[in-house]
Parts: sequence; C-alpha cells; structure tokens
Amino acid sequence: MGPLHYFLGIQVLRQPTSLVLSQQKYLEDLLRETNMLTSKPCATPMPTAPTLSKAMGSPHPHPEHYRQVLGSLQYLTLTRPDIAFSVNKLAQFMHSPTDIHWQAVKRLLRYLRGTASLGLTFTKRTSCSNHMIGNKEKLQNLSEYKGSRAVVIANNSKLPIAHIGKTIVPPQYSANQMSLQNVHHFSGMKKILLSVAQLTSLGHFVLFGPKDVKVYHDIKISKKPMVKGRRIESIYVMSAEFAYADKIRRNETVDLWHRRLSHVSYSKLSVMMNKSMLKGLPQLEVRTNTICARVSIW
Repeated sequence: MGPLHYFLGIQVLRQPTSLVLSQQKYLEDLLRETNMLTSKPCATPMPTAPTLSKAMGSPHPHPEHYRQVLGSLQYLTLTRPDIAFSVNKLAQFMHSPTDIHWQAVKRLLRYLRGTASLGLTFTKRTSCSNHMIGNKEKLQNLSEYKGSRAVVIANNSKLPIAHIGKTIVPPQYSANQMSLQNVHHFSGMKKILLSVAQLTSLGHFVLFGPKDVKVYHDIKISKKPMVKGRRIESIYVMSAEFAYADKIRRNETVDLWHRRLSHVSYSKLSVMMNKSMLKGLPQLEVRTNTICARVSIW
C-alpha cells in the first residue's frame, strides 16, 4: 500500500530528518466554506479583552452553522494545540451562540489563515534513541558532551546530556557480556534506560511479553506474527493503513472516529453525525449503547 500520506484529514509530510502532521488541506476547505479564505490574517487567535460571556450580543441567526464550524475547529486541534484554549472557550457557547461569539470565531479563522502551514513535527533523532544512565561511575571511556541536546521528562523538565561513554551489562543467564556503546549520561537520572534500536543494531533480539522483557543474542520463532513492521532509522514502524483497512473490513470505522475524537461518547458521536456538526464526519450507524472501556469508572 506504500507510505502513509493522508489519513482522516491529516496530511503526513515526510522530510529527511522529521515527520510533519498537518491539516492544511482540511483547514483550507473550512476557510473556503466559511468565506474566510481571502480574509486578512491576524497575529493572535483571541483578543485579551473583553472576556467572552453568554450574555454578550444578539442571538446568532444560524446556531447550527456555529456548532458545525466549532466541531471542525475541535478536530483541527489534533495538529494545532495552539488553538486548543480558544476553541474550548468558544465551545462553551455552542448551545446559544451570539453574533459576538461568531465574531470571535471569525477572528480565530483569520489567525488560522495566517498560520495554515503549521503542524506537529516529530524528529527522527532524539536522545531516546540512545542508552541513558544517571551514574557516570558505571561508564568507561568517558568524554564530556559539548552539544546542546537534552531530554524532556514526564514533569516537563529538561535533563542535559553531561557525558558519553560505554558500559558493560553483566549477564544473568549466560556467559556472554553485553557491551553498550554510545551511552548518554544525565545527572539526576535514577534508572538505566536501554535503547531497543541500539540493541538490535548490535544483532540482539528484544522480546516483550505481557509481564516482562528479555534480550537474546539469538532467537528462533516458529509461529507467524500477527502484525509485522519494519525499521526506519531508529524507529520501528507498523503502517496505520493496514490497521485502517482491517477496521473497514470489520465495519469498525465508527470506533476509529470515536478514538480520533478523544474517545467522545458514542451517543454524542451519533448526535454529531446526525446534525453534521463536524466537516468530513461520515454518516455511519452508531451503537449508542456501547461504553468505551477507557472512560469506564471502576
């Protein structure tokens, strides 16, 4: 089927060192439908004052149009997190929008017209492609790192690379030692993180199970895999197109839209389809009595 280029309104642009997800075509279609394609761009998505409220302005003559545009804008936040706050604010008035609220929507569309080429960029080369360690005493052939790369951890803080070296992992079940090259040292890191890509580059096999993970120097597997991908640089890729085709064969495209729209409830998804609240959302049969396991309360 070839490389993925377009999926559910999202363009996939492949560059030599990065992957860009963009909804530029989706946005241009929205601007054309709202007669904003030739509007004058503005620098910010919303003004700082006055603060929008329900009591402002006169009732919008076509509230269903307001809801449809807001639904499209909500889908656009998948690759445009810079408008998430503005869209969420404007979505508070979907039940009874006014002309003032519509003017705020038009300003947001003007901002998007001037920034239509923006998207999400994923670079191939990150420090997570290397082994990482916090204790430099375990490193050999230590050299000071003079670059500017760093790792962003879960609390959004950055750990700069301090040194680069190599280390030896003692074997647990065999006599063969495992030498790790190009290990990055980060001051403050409490664990040793191993790069699967680096391990497999040395000819090792990494096997993930339900409860553990094992590294083998050699391994033989007799059964056929359920899914197979390939390695590109330091990333292992399994094509989403095959998963999408399989979903279509099993008539589960409703589930795809459910996941794409942040696990919106199936009953609300049915309403969105029936009222055409989101541009590009197809008319499909929705099982409204289905409950998403991810949002269930235990």
